[in-house]
Amino acid sequence: MKDGFQWRNCLNILTKINMLDQYLMGFLFAKSKFRTQLCFRVILMSLVLCFMVEFCWSSCSVDDCYRGVCSVDSHDGVCECDDGWTGDRCDHCGGRTRLDSESGIIHDSKEQYDTDRTCVWVVDSGRPDTRISLYLETFATECSWDYLYIFDGDSIYSPLVAAFSGPLRYNDVSMVHEVTTTSGYAFLYFYSDAAFKLEGFNITYRVDGCPFGCSKHGECDPVYKNCSCDPLWTGDACDIPACPANCSGNGQCSISQKMCLCEPGFKGSDCSVLSDEGYWQFEDNKAYGRASPAVVQQDNLVWIVGGYEFDKKNISIVSLNLDDRSSQEITQQGNIPETRYGHTAVLYEDAIYMYGGSLHGRKVVDEFHIFDVTTSTWMPNVTYDGEPLAVEGHTAVLYEDTMVVMFGYSPKYGYISAVQEYNFINKTWTIAKTTGARVLGTYGHSSAVDPIRNIVYVHAGFVPTSAPSDLTDDLYQYDLSKKEWRVLPSSSQPRFLHSAVILSDIMFVYGGNTHTDSVQFTGAKCLSSDFLAYHISCQTWSRLPSDVSYSPDIARYGHASFVYDEKIFIYSGFTGVMKDDILVYNPGNCSARTNVSLCLEITPGLSCQWDAAEEQCMLSDQMMESALLLGNSSMQQCPTTSPAVECTEIDNCSNCLQTPRCNWCNSKCQHLSECDNEVHDDVFCPDTVCEVVQNCRMCNEQEGCRWRNNKCDRNPEGDSSAGVCGFSCDDLHTCQSCLSMNSCMWCSNQQRCIDSNSYITSFPYGLCWEWHTGIQNCPVTNCSLYLTCELCHEDLHCGWCDSGDMTGIGTCKEGSATGPIKLDDAGNAVVDMGLCPAESWFFFDCPSCQCNGHSRCVNDTSVCENCQNNTTGPQCETCAEGYYGNALNGGSCTPCQCNNHGTRCDSSSGRCQCNTKGVIGPTCDSCDIQQNYFGNPLRGTCFYNLTVNYQYTFNLSSNDDLYLTMINLMTSPGVSNRDMEFELRVSKAINMNITFRSNSIPGIEHEIVYKADISYYSATFSSSDFNFEENANTTFFVYISNFTTPLSFKVSVQQRLFLLNLLEFLVVFFSCFLSFLLFFVVGWKVKQRWDSFRRQQNRAVELAVMARRPFATVNLVIENTVPPDIVVGTKKKHPLAISTANCSDNKAQVATIFMQMPMPDDGKVPFGQSRFCLASALVQIKAKKGERRNSHQKAEIPEPRSEGNLNNACSTLNPLHDNHDSTETAQRELVDCPTRPALHVIQNHFPASYDNAAMV
Repeated sequence: MKDGFQWRNCLNILTKINMLDQYLMGFLFAKSKFRTQLCFRVILMSLVLCFMVEFCWSSCSVDDCYRGVCSVDSHDGVCECDDGWTGDRCDHCGGRTRLDSESGIIHDSKEQYDTDRTCVWVVDSGRPDTRISLYLETFATECSWDYLYIFDGDSIYSPLVAAFSGPLRYNDVSMVHEVTTTSGYAFLYFYSDAAFKLEGFNITYRVDGCPFGCSKHGECDPVYKNCSCDPLWTGDACDIPACPANCSGNGQCSISQKMCLCEPGFKGSDCSVLSDEGYWQFEDNKAYGRASPAVVQQDNLVWIVGGYEFDKKNISIVSLNLDDRSSQEITQQGNIPETRYGHTAVLYEDAIYMYGGSLHGRKVVDEFHIFDVTTSTWMPNVTYDGEPLAVEGHTAVLYEDTMVVMFGYSPKYGYISAVQEYNFINKTWTIAKTTGARVLGTYGHSSAVDPIRNIVYVHAGFVPTSAPSDLTDDLYQYDLSKKEWRVLPSSSQPRFLHSAVILSDIMFVYGGNTHTDSVQFTGAKCLSSDFLAYHISCQTWSRLPSDVSYSPDIARYGHASFVYDEKIFIYSGFTGVMKDDILVYNPGNCSARTNVSLCLEITPGLSCQWDAAEEQCMLSDQMMESALLLGNSSMQQCPTTSPAVECTEIDNCSNCLQTPRCNWCNSKCQHLSECDNEVHDDVFCPDTVCEVVQNCRMCNEQEGCRWRNNKCDRNPEGDSSAGVCGFSCDDLHTCQSCLSMNSCMWCSNQQRCIDSNSYITSFPYGLCWEWHTGIQNCPVTNCSLYLTCELCHEDLHCGWCDSGDMTGIGTCKEGSATGPIKLDDAGNAVVDMGLCPAESWFFFDCPSCQCNGHSRCVNDTSVCENCQNNTTGPQCETCAEGYYGNALNGGSCTPCQCNNHGTRCDSSSGRCQCNTKGVIGPTCDSCDIQQNYFGNPLRGTCFYNLTVNYQYTFNLSSNDDLYLTMINLMTSPGVSNRDMEFELRVSKAINMNITFRSNSIPGIEHEIVYKADISYYSATFSSSDFNFEENANTTFFVYISNFTTPLSFKVSVQQRLFLLNLLEFLVVFFSCFLSFLLFFVVGWKVKQRWDSFRRQQNRAVELAVMARRPFATVNLVIENTVPPDIVVGTKKKHPLAISTANCSDNKAQVATIFMQMPMPDDGKVPFGQSRFCLASALVQIKAKKGERRNSHQKAEIPEPRSEGNLNNACSTLNPLHDNHDSTETAQRELVDCPTRPALHVIQNHFPASYDNAAMV
């Protein structure tokens, strides 16, 4: 634990240093040598800092241990935690804690609570029948998964009074919760699963106090423990202001009546509401707290049937009179059903028909019961035809002589999209054949009936989907007469376990569970007080105010709602406790609007019509009930808003139906106004009939559908085969069988297996106290199966009864803080001290000496001395080496049974750890034939069979070889006339024994050689000394022993078939070859050096010759003008040569001139080209008359050469280009070499008309 804590801190520091931000990491890991080096330096520094921090944190201080002390007994220092705390720094709750002070604080952790944790606190007042009040200061856990349970007693068998989950007092959520127990004890149990976590809770408690301490607005009666409130406060806890906000200045505060007396035109508890606006109020009468009941309304009576109540066994029925607000629990007769929730009921001819539901979270049923309201009797043996589905979380309405059941969840069929019908006349159950849109079945939705239109509006609910949330906000419309579904605009407010009623053309939706977080908290609430209104005629949603000025505690889910006297009643519900209040919403008053314009003004939550005959404003449903003609009235005009998406742009039927004001007509999506009711197709999407079904069994029940590849597909015509469905989780009734299925979860206290996607719907009120996944996590089913006190205390149901012999022996029993318990005839838990004396009962801690009956502790300490009975361990809890069994709680240990092939075995299972390679089996009773080991370990041992003329390498270093000390080999000669050569090379010293067995020599085995502490051995077994004939069956055995792993060795057995030693031949051959190769390489290198020397000499001569060649320079000016040879009227001039080379007869020369290239019109040289080039031509020399006579003589007597003089040397200029642009022979007058023509040299000061110059 401690090392893990330190390494986690090291990793955190390394992360903070190396990952400052994305820019820094991008810089460090860019392709740069400097940056790479810098990156390595940063990582090195991080590691150094990490180990420095680990070293510094290796010892604790007083401040490090949150709820504990720092131990100085060891060098490292470890936090020793107080009772009820655990963790490396004692900062998380754990185990059981007893609190016996008059007041105190209960909290779960220093910061966020830990995952997968159970904690127990027992508040003991020391006096029976004493009030203990627990107030939630802060509370935030994962909604619907992490719960805090509070029991009125000292054990988990006591009555449950609260089950809190979710963000109840966290951030902007501020619900007020105080729980009171009256037994003198309070048992608090906190469970967190393995998902995300929050800040947990902080709870204050006090013994023998008044509710909320009278909220500091009253005095607490010390005898009766009730509050005497101040004049301006009321309520049991003096927490309700008599005149909120001083009546808002619109009324007078009556001290005697403790209420506001509003002036005309105002109403509400604080006189802040105008007379035509709606407002909320609390009823004075208390409700019978319950969740998810079935509600049936009969005129002014409301029958509330069943519902989830803490620790109720039989169903209860409450009758509420809406006229005088009186209520009473009905005394029932007949065969009373079990209590249930999530069921439905309808009233038909003075009888309540109840169907389905969940039996306190243990089982979902398809039961159908009838209750006679006139005689208060449950009618026996209800018979009917057909088989209704076992469902919960469904809704039901009455239509004519039919009970119509919609949706719900079935453990067998999943989330039901079908509509079930029960006909009261025929007494038959059927599945309705519906048309229209294909809807998705949900759990915990709401259904509201419009009796005038005979339409049911189904809103929201819970259903697992591929979307981020499992909640839906869809709104469906079901026509009871046509049995047709339509999709209406969604509310954008997903929820489930809410309620809905219809009043005056408006559907009102209240409350529910809106939690959608599954990874981290994003603000979704477990308990909602949202109040939504859907205008049926206008098909628009709006949000209404839902606050009560003097109470923030109105959010809830699992409540019931109904309408009476133009008011909406919200009955009970769940908030972690069962609410015992009734909320009443008074809608706006249309009659307060005195003219047509005000009457027809659109107001959220109010639908009015103007009665022209009576000249008054009335609610819409009142006008409909009075059957007035439309011509005599005026209706509110709906807002003229166009849909956000054009219907014609949608090409999918399902998406079309999901879009407001769109419909699927004539195989395409159109606006509702464009659909002709006489010719348009039904709103039907055949491509989605099977797609909406998510359960195998329901898919196969659907006509035209079959389950294939884990989804529901349309079945081809003529194919009658059904998809194969495996077991459902509900069919499995043991933890082992349940958790062997990947998709199942096991709830231990309910002993129920459920599908993982139905956990929230199966236990919406925290009925599962702990769930498990993974077959290795299955808990025991009885406390007596726990053999140690520590394991016993990990189960909430158990306590430890010590034997009293001071050796740690005891018995784990079901019990409480007071003592062990037993169940009476009624199933109630009763403390029975006869099962264990009080001085031997340990519920919070364990006896100090826990030696499991195999020793006694030294000097009244917890240290066990000299474990007996072949046991070992700090508490003598395991069998000693060479023994196996269960040493816990006085168990025995048995010697290992390994058939002389081992002395050690698993201390629990007895499986032997064989010491000979190749011997396997639980008791070392067989050879590993698959690995080429043969023999009989029951009468001998196992040998690895060596093949002649092969070399084997053995590496004994795996975990399976940990306990090996011996390996045996065997081999037989392959031919009869060759000697056998044996060689062994080992990585460490071993003992070796070689024997042989032959039919030609009597006896079993004969020893050849024995060697101790050797690592190499070789020998030759001559065919003349041993009989290698086939009929002799000579076999050699090699026993290698006295070693520890890891070990590696090589072994070979050879029978050579020729005399020549192959190894010697190869050595001589390669020696000669390498010598020859060496001489060849040396000669080749000498030749390379000689060739290089010759090349350098020749190059030096060439450079010297080239250096003596004459050279000269010529300056050339290029004018930016038109060439003169293409200008009209210009005298053409022959260009002068810049270089001449005389032929041998001095009659011809090669002349080189500059030639200008053609230019574009703009005079700019194209990119990559030159403006001029060099042209060479062969020309004839025409000497002058005075020079001809001496030409021959001059040719024979050449002038002396003078290098480096331009005027005295013949110059030859090589052309700059290999391509010669001129191929014609040109004639011109050239001066003989001794009297070479003059070269014009241009000075450096050029005229402005020259754009550039070149030197050649």
